[in-house]
Amino acid sequence: MPGLALPSPGGPGVRPGEGPGVRAAGHRRVHRGIYYNPPPMARALGIDFGEARIGLAISDPDGRIAVPLTTLERRNDRSAVRAIAEIAREESVELLVLGEPLSLGGERGPNAERVRRFGARLSEVSGLRVRFVNESLTTVEAQERMRAAGIDPRKDPARIDAVAAQILLQEALDTEVPQGETVG
Repeated sequence: MPGLALPSPGGPGVRPGEGPGVRAAGHRRVHRGIYYNPPPMARALGIDFGEARIGLAISDPDGRIAVPLTTLERRNDRSAVRAIAEIAREESVELLVLGEPLSLGGERGPNAERVRRFGARLSEVSGLRVRFVNESLTTVEAQERMRAAGIDPRKDPARIDAVAAQILLQEALDTEVPQGETVG
């Protein structure tokens, strides 16, 4: 009903988006004073591109939670693109999220342009949209998380890449409204 005012679940004086239970479902949002759960995103594959290794992470089927999947040893772009496209097909992925190495000031350098060319080729071969997201400091955060879990990142460098892919994918899923640029 237009004009219907619903009380805030936190009680009088509590702003929308605050109060008990508002974040309990993980994705509850407020739109014009009405609380709702937005429709889930599609299943997504996060990609942390590197010259030696490519870390992959995948979301749950509802596109809400990212988990590390695997790390590919990269020989060349052609085989990497084919392998990622095959994994995406096998996992029923609908969106590829590719980390773009921007400078801390947000500028694109040669590495970011390289990732963009890789993403364009990946979109072409897989037929899927590629969303580029800033991957700044994801490797550092992945190493910190591994240390906190009692894992020495120096002894398992391949896991660092998969965890970095998880971090960039989760950040993309948490934004819900695509803010990165897409190709495809």
